[in-house]
Amino acid sequence: MEIKQKVNLLLENFKEWSGQQPTIKGVAVVGSFARGDFHLNSDVDLTIISIDKDLTLESIKNDFHFGHIESSTIEQWGILTSLRIFYDNGLEVEYGVVTDRWVKEPLDEGTKNVVKNGFKIITEKEDIFSSVTMFLNKL
Repeated sequence: MEIKQKVNLLLENFKEWSGQQPTIKGVAVVGSFARGDFHLNSDVDLTIISIDKDLTLESIKNDFHFGHIESSTIEQWGILTSLRIFYDNGLEVEYGVVTDRWVKEPLDEGTKNVVKNGFKIITEKEDIFSSVTMFLNKL
């Protein structure tokens, strides 16, 4: 299976799974897969808006089944907590979990830079990404 097919399957599965999670308010793919200019070694970057970051991170690692996890790491980047998972099918996925502070107006410069560099909504509840969409529509 080529990388685009693997990523499409991941996104379909994560969309279905995240839509059923009460702590997840929105999911977007950002970066090269949102832009469409990914390459063979690109990682998949997801930004996840959550009302409970710790529970969401734990649920992704333990309850979202996409394949065998070869390794995983947690990194802190300001308000974003990243769960980076390497799957046995070759995909590297960064699940970046933030609170709704990430989408509060006025948008912070870090958020603006991320979304200008590629942004595609996967799951959205309660128009959680409306501030991002309005910002991008003004560009």
